[in-house]
Amino acid sequence: MEMVKIHLAKASEPRVPRMQWAIPVTLGYAAILVAMSLLQLFGLEEFMPIIQNYWLPGGASVAAVVGSVIIVMQVFSLPFLLRMPLSRLMRLLSAGLSVAVPLVWLALAVYAQVNGYVLENSGMLGEKIAVPTGLAQLALSGVLLAWSLLAVYGLSSRGVSK
Repeated sequence: MEMVKIHLAKASEPRVPRMQWAIPVTLGYAAILVAMSLLQLFGLEEFMPIIQNYWLPGGASVAAVVGSVIIVMQVFSLPFLLRMPLSRLMRLLSAGLSVAVPLVWLALAVYAQVNGYVLENSGMLGEKIAVPTGLAQLALSGVLLAWSLLAVYGLSSRGVSK
């Protein structure tokens, strides 16, 4: 019996997408994530205090970790969305992060709503473009979540190699 080797660390080209419309959808979503990341990074000294305004349990240190993790997640979701050659493990991680990013923003929006926090700027688009907490943040997070799910579904392979 021949043993099948699975190479988790070997980069390979992405497979043929399930749906052809997925490529422009994912490029649009990737552009939004790039814009979010750049706006957050260019105003990093203001972005971290914005996350602190959510009054997360654990204080400023937890807020700094959450803010940093959000930016890292946004950046590491891009390789999947841009259809770069990746290992299987990195492709799964990047696809998962592309869905996790709007989930984290949605969780922060719900947390702010439940606790009655009203922030003029949620931090989604950094310090320069204010997206207030409440309906605006919930709606934007929901749209990004739907967009990410469409992207992941549309780019998932049909089992046929390129």
